[in-house]
Amino acid sequence: MHGKSISAKRMRTIRSDYLELFPGWKAIGSSGMARLERPSLRLITFETLSFGAYRPTCCIQVLIAPQEVLGQAELLQTLKTSKGAPGLSVPDRRHEAELPLIAARIKAEFVPSPLQAADATAITRIYESSATPTAAEALSLAALNAYMGNSLKANSWLAKFERVAGERAADGLPEVPGRILFSRALREAIKAGSSSSFLESVWRDNHSRLKLQCLE
Repeated sequence: MHGKSISAKRMRTIRSDYLELFPGWKAIGSSGMARLERPSLRLITFETLSFGAYRPTCCIQVLIAPQEVLGQAELLQTLKTSKGAPGLSVPDRRHEAELPLIAARIKAEFVPSPLQAADATAITRIYESSATPTAAEALSLAALNAYMGNSLKANSWLAKFERVAGERAADGLPEVPGRILFSRALREAIKAGSSSSFLESVWRDNHSRLKLQCLE
């Protein structure tokens, strides 16, 4: 493939074209758009590629669980190519012509639908049906269930997090310390009946640290 990476200025134009077609979404970062709905953040980014194209990508961040950086992807989704492979890319030279089709596919194929609101129940359902789970996803599911008052399921997902984290550590891949501390704190909060206030403090911390005020 030939070409060069799309410029930052051009990517902002491309993002603006999509924003016009996605009510309720707002610009974030250099080439992304987001929808903030407690207790999660949904992101659609347009990844620039070295051969003069971009790749639409969707992910979810649960903001009542540890989040180190914006775009720390869970349940990563891309569009499929004509051959059924993940990671469809759109050539810049074809952007205007392909925009209606790509936008329609994003609306139809990304889950949850970018056109619909997604509360904790909807996000939890998607996680539970799609998650591997990775350690991070298990921790997100623990936080989501605690948020909804499902203490038994929250503790079950905490146990799964600990098991996955233990398996990774045995393979020489220690878990992020912040996640381990969070899992212990959440377990204690559930036991003490204070999970709501604990998760609210996690939400506020993530909201401030990730600078999400622009999405309000």
